[in-house]
Amino acid sequence: MNICHFIWNAKTGGIQRFIEYLGQEQLKENQVTLFLGCITGDFLENFINSGISVVDTGIKRGLNLNPFLLHKLVKKFNHFDIIHFHSFNYLGFFAALISRSRIVYTFHGTSYGRRRIELSDRLIYLTINLFSARINAVTANSKFTLEQNSKYIKAIRRAKVIYNPIRIDELIKKISLPKEATIISFSRLVKSKRLDIFLNVILGLLKRNIDVKAKIIGDGPEKHSLIQLTNNLKINGNVEFIPFKRNLNPIIDNCTLAIFPSMNEPFGIVALECLVRGKLPVVFKHGGGLVEVMQEIQDGMFIANSTEHAIEIIEKLITKQDVLESLFKSLVKRALDFDVKSVCNSFSEVYHSTLI
Repeated sequence: MNICHFIWNAKTGGIQRFIEYLGQEQLKENQVTLFLGCITGDFLENFINSGISVVDTGIKRGLNLNPFLLHKLVKKFNHFDIIHFHSFNYLGFFAALISRSRIVYTFHGTSYGRRRIELSDRLIYLTINLFSARINAVTANSKFTLEQNSKYIKAIRRAKVIYNPIRIDELIKKISLPKEATIISFSRLVKSKRLDIFLNVILGLLKRNIDVKAKIIGDGPEKHSLIQLTNNLKINGNVEFIPFKRNLNPIIDNCTLAIFPSMNEPFGIVALECLVRGKLPVVFKHGGGLVEVMQEIQDGMFIANSTEHAIEIIEKLITKQDVLESLFKSLVKRALDFDVKSVCNSFSEVYHSTLI
């Protein structure tokens, strides 16, 4: 099968990692090409190194409706069996509608609870709704994404939920816990990640005379505010800020556990990255897709209802590290549910269903 994935750019993010993992697995039995609306971003090298063919569409602007570029893109799309959209662009979407190819649209996120819905968002929803009959199959990366988008987009109401994959090259055989309790969180440093809650959990643990070290890994517009909050809470001696790192495994392997207080997260790839290394991520009930990842582990025991609840959960885990060791097998087992091989098979079924 000849598959085309379409995204806007190659800036590091969950969608880009999704395509890298899925595309590499699909390459074993298919031809895979990635069309970029704008050929920018630090993740471009990952796509090239993974063997995925990358095409610069030349669109460059979100509202580029150049008819000559549209005609050129239609001709290119006609060579593919499947055009798989992961982000919306008018020219790319219209070219796919005109082409002979089957269209699969995956919704990876939602604006709900993360930012105000603008007029530009509503125009995109209107466009997708107008041409929903031409979209041959729809998927969503979590039940949360499906439910929130269904308020605005009728096409997603028939979506199949296929969770994002994690690549499991070599499973950790035994958990390794550091001598000094170390709690981490990694993400882009933006308001929706609620890292202020992370810092208040650390403060609460220290007030209970539990000696912990904390690491926040990532970059973003909220970094200065978070450093300031750390100073105001007088916990700067226990908190280290580390710039974004492409390979997080060494940091995950050397932590006790992780906390992800993100609000309305479409999925929970950060939780999976911990699970596959045998480390426990504590999440919050407002976490959206993160809750779906963690709900199956001990009946959701590690989903906190509040900052105080998170402190209580973590205090028990740190003071009784044998509990973390006993959880190791169930954490890795849960990670296997998201293995890229099974996710790839699920998408193959979706693709084939559109060709019947």
